[in-house]
Amino acid sequence: MKINYILYLLFATSFLFTIQANSNIPTDLQCNFRKNPFGVDVTNPVLGWTINTNPQTRAMHQTGYRILVAASEEDLKNGRGNLWDSGKVISDQMGQIVYSGVPLLSSQACWWKVKIWNGQGKSSEWSKPARWIMGVLKNTDWKAQWISASGADKYAHQYASARSDFNLWVFTVICKSLNFT
Repeated sequence: MKINYILYLLFATSFLFTIQANSNIPTDLQCNFRKNPFGVDVTNPVLGWTINTNPQTRAMHQTGYRILVAASEEDLKNGRGNLWDSGKVISDQMGQIVYSGVPLLSSQACWWKVKIWNGQGKSSEWSKPARWIMGVLKNTDWKAQWISASGADKYAHQYASARSDFNLWVFTVICKSLNFT
């Protein structure tokens, strides 16, 4: 009976230490205050996260972080931050961290993850990967063409007059409703 009790205590204690050690993982990764955004239109977006804790570690505080940003999910999985590796930064800041890596390009996908250090100097595991996709940053990067039926260009002049006719009609209705006619 004593042996079962001791084995149970050892198992429960090791389970609690495992939960406590792995619970301080950064979660809810955000770029410009959104999860996995498309069309980020600034060259230096801001990054942020929260820390997933459990009741045993709710007083935990972050003392440092490291961010990796890569051009592909595969590079990120292999620990290559080929766009940016912040290195270990001593800070309790978990938000509004400005991306400071290589210049980003229009429509570029950026994969990132973060790990943190606690007050005892122990690092967490890496967060799950997140990503953001850059928008069009320069006018010269637009790659679009008009979509129309063949031969429809001969009717294109009508669109401008239709807009002005509509504006004239709206102006007439407003004037009549205000008794200006």
